Amino acid sequence: MRQRLRLRLVAFACFAAAGLVGITAIADHHWKNVRGDRAEIAEWYCQHQGIRCGGASSAGIEARWNQRERVYVIVVSVLGAAGIVLLGAEGVRSLR
Repeated sequence: MRQRLRLRLVAFACFAAAGLVGITAIADHHWKNVRGDRAEIAEWYCQHQGIRCGGASSAGIEARWNQRERVYVIVVSVLGAAGIVLLGAEGVRSLR
């Protein structure tokens, strides 16, 4: 009985952690868009008026986001799969 409860709690913790990582990814994506938009505006001014030069490039911001996004997807997938496996193990144990 205690083992089943423990498996359920660990599975719930995996799902909760996956949710938190997902929320963090959504917030990070929002701020990536804000930074990217600002960088694109600065790039336009630099190219056309010669001002606001030297800031972060929109391409660099997007490239770094793509790397972070890959990590977010992997972490959420692993945590979700772990939660599912733990619930499946709990279900198999309950059949015995």
